[in-house]
Amino acid sequence: MHKIIQLYNSINNYGTINELDLTVISPGHIRYVMPVKEKHLATPIAIHGGVLSAFMDAVLGVASLSASCHQGKLVSTVEFKINYLAPARLGDILIGEGQVIQQGNRL
Repeated sequence: MHKIIQLYNSINNYGTINELDLTVISPGHIRYVMPVKEKHLATPIAIHGGVLSAFMDAVLGVASLSASCHQGKLVSTVEFKINYLAPARLGDILIGEGQVIQQGNRL
C-alpha cells in the first residue's frame, strides 16, 4: 500500500471510530466495509442518513486518493449526490466500492 494511504489510515479518526476496513484493490479502486452499530442509528433499528452519506464520502475520497497518491497529489471530495433507497439496519454490513473512471488535472 502506498505511503500516503498508510498515513491516511493512521490519522483517519472517522475511519477508526466507525470501524471502517479499507482494501485497496488497485490504484483508484477501493472497498470500504463498515458494520452498522448502535452508535450509527437514528432510530432504534435504522442508520442515520448522515452516517451513510459520510460513509459514501469516505469511499469517494479514498478511491480518488488511491488514484492520485502515486503522483504525490492529495484530493478532497468536491461534490456528490446520494439517494436513499432503503434503510441500513443494526447489524448490517455496509460495503462501499469506489472506482475512479476518469482522472482530471484539477477536479
